[in-house]
Amino acid sequence: MSILLKTIEAFPTGRTTGELYSLLDAHFDRMRRDRIRCELSDLQNSGAVWLDSKQRWRPVVAAPPPPPGPIPDVPSEDLVAVPVIITARSTAAGPPLKADDGGEVAKLDPGALLRYYRSALMQDPRGEILQTPERHGREFQLLAGAGRLFPEEGTETVVRIRSDSLPDEIRERLVRLDGEENGVALGWPLDLGRSSGAPAVRPVGLLAATWSRDEDAIELRVDVDDVLVNPEWVKATARSSTGWSREALHSEFQGEGGAGLRGQEFMARLREAAAKRVKGSVIGNSFAGIIRSGAEGIHDALAVFLPSGSKFTAGAASDLDAMATWSSEQIGGTALAPFFGCPRAATDPPLLPINLGPLNMEQIEAAASAMGEPLSVVTGPPGTGKTQVIVSIVATALRAGRSVVVASKNHQALDAVESQFSELSSGASFLVRTLDPARKIDRGMRHVLQELVKEPAGEGGGLPGFEAEDELDELARRRMAALERIQAERRLRLQLSNDIDRLEARERAGLGAAGVPSTPPPKTGFWTWLLRWLGIETRGEELPSDDIKEISTEALRQQIERNRRQVESLGPLEDPVKLTDEIAERAQNSLMRRISARSRLNERQRLALSEAKDELDWQGSQEISRNVAEGILHHRPLWLVSTLGAPKRIPLEAGLFDLAVFDESSQCDIASSLPVLARARRAVIVGDDRQLSFIPQLGLARDRNLMAAQHLPLKGTGRFAQSQKSLFDFALSTRGARAVMLRDQYRSAEDIVEYLSGNFY
Repeated sequence: MSILLKTIEAFPTGRTTGELYSLLDAHFDRMRRDRIRCELSDLQNSGAVWLDSKQRWRPVVAAPPPPPGPIPDVPSEDLVAVPVIITARSTAAGPPLKADDGGEVAKLDPGALLRYYRSALMQDPRGEILQTPERHGREFQLLAGAGRLFPEEGTETVVRIRSDSLPDEIRERLVRLDGEENGVALGWPLDLGRSSGAPAVRPVGLLAATWSRDEDAIELRVDVDDVLVNPEWVKATARSSTGWSREALHSEFQGEGGAGLRGQEFMARLREAAAKRVKGSVIGNSFAGIIRSGAEGIHDALAVFLPSGSKFTAGAASDLDAMATWSSEQIGGTALAPFFGCPRAATDPPLLPINLGPLNMEQIEAAASAMGEPLSVVTGPPGTGKTQVIVSIVATALRAGRSVVVASKNHQALDAVESQFSELSSGASFLVRTLDPARKIDRGMRHVLQELVKEPAGEGGGLPGFEAEDELDELARRRMAALERIQAERRLRLQLSNDIDRLEARERAGLGAAGVPSTPPPKTGFWTWLLRWLGIETRGEELPSDDIKEISTEALRQQIERNRRQVESLGPLEDPVKLTDEIAERAQNSLMRRISARSRLNERQRLALSEAKDELDWQGSQEISRNVAEGILHHRPLWLVSTLGAPKRIPLEAGLFDLAVFDESSQCDIASSLPVLARARRAVIVGDDRQLSFIPQLGLARDRNLMAAQHLPLKGTGRFAQSQKSLFDFALSTRGARAVMLRDQYRSAEDIVEYLSGNFY
């Protein structure tokens, strides 16, 4: 063993290169320093040492290789590991991806972008994993070694396996995998138990990894410290007499916003939640070489699991594969068009928003934007009423006979929307919650079709009279006119205050009627200050000044007089608050009667859907045609879905829904959100980038490689990067997206609001 390696092993916490120079007395000997650098490189390549995120060289203790030939006295049912070397490697990937201003979006191939997002999703192969010991060496393989499994910032964990130590079937399956979809799951620790009376192997935690091979070895790489709990283990543990419910145990191992946990935190929670099942100690840096047959319990063991159809992202990846074949015209008819720069197809005319409760001016503006723009963004701090805006948007669309899908990664966000509309139902079934683990709900369009054909036929509730509907429409029109009147007066008064400041500055300077100042006057005078103090100047509106437009003093006086007359000519202002209250009173009754009428089938409609169901059953097909899907949406127009759950439960039809609304969008990644956007014609993205953001399952270096594989340029594509941007970021950086920020706080104490506003907003 070299002196350098012995020195590094003497300091398990690591030493920097400079410190090693000092320890080996090489600081003033250039040749010795060069030899040390070369030896460090050789030791790193051989897996004997690794460089951590603080640039310290640390030793790696690898498990001893198994003796040649068969292992004696090992029953065939035992799980025997192959030896691996676990090291850390720096992931320096160059400068960040550069975003663009939207000008180059149209030049990017939408198909290439969709294939890129598919590849990004396929990098995460985690899902519900249940194996049997008989499949060991075919579908999963135990790995033995020592080293840090969870990567530190700026590094990736590398698990190196000699190819000839792997079973033939594992090697053959890896070769058959597409090189762009080289995702595998690492399971740790492993729980040996039973399933339906037979022995079973369940990983407790799952890490996403990718693999590559060279001449004599296969490398597994983990570049994100993010451990997801295996839902199959949660179900099995909750079924046993542990005192945990399925929902409580799943919540125990879930990070904020549905994310995973860092390895150390996962380990700590596991010791508390399943202490009785742990065999020995679970420390996550020295993994068992053998697990004896019948040794039930949780073992500090590591295994690689090859991809299967059970992975969480399988449905979304399949949808992206199909979407990549769509033409620009097809994409133009969906909510994807603004994101990818495709020409927009004709859409439904805009609607004047209604409300079921109180709304302020900005909330109404946000709802109006959502009902008129192909893509709009609603943002604001907690407690500013983003959920109330969603309710207004959904209510407006439903009243107009349109269909809406509300999506989120967070089930609590969907709960809030569901509770608002459940109170309106009055026995009418117009809402579909596709997935809710807490209530054991799991429904797709096929299930809803079966429910519809079993309902008794009827004519439904009557529609509101035309006169009542016209009155509600007129109230909505008058409210928008009042709000526009307020905006117009605000602009005029701001112009007046600024012009008066300019005129006073010129008079103090002694300029005549034809004078034009050579230097800009002060931009803030008494009237401007007073209007700002009263809160009339808002949203940072820009005021014209002399350095923007040169104008004579006489012309300035005439402009002031014209604006004064224009303010006087605006006429009386109708109270928008009173109009909003009247709309809320009428809208609830109107909406209840409309959705009641839509939700019930007459005999002709029931028979048509019954025939469609019978044909599906006869053909053995799971695919629901667009006509049948639209018929279902006519009677069940509001769907609440999780982003990854939508592909499994709703058929992929371009622009099937009139509107998609994403809540808590800062927690949603781009790739898994695109299939929902493809199913709608318009989109509203609601979120707050100052709150919890999504945790990417993809490192920057790997992300760059996936873009390059689809021949996408690295320059100007930063806003598309799956590893860098949430759906909220993506929407906010899209050219033409209308963004409205909500400012008024309704939920928190004043001191808390002031602190948040001053420090974060």
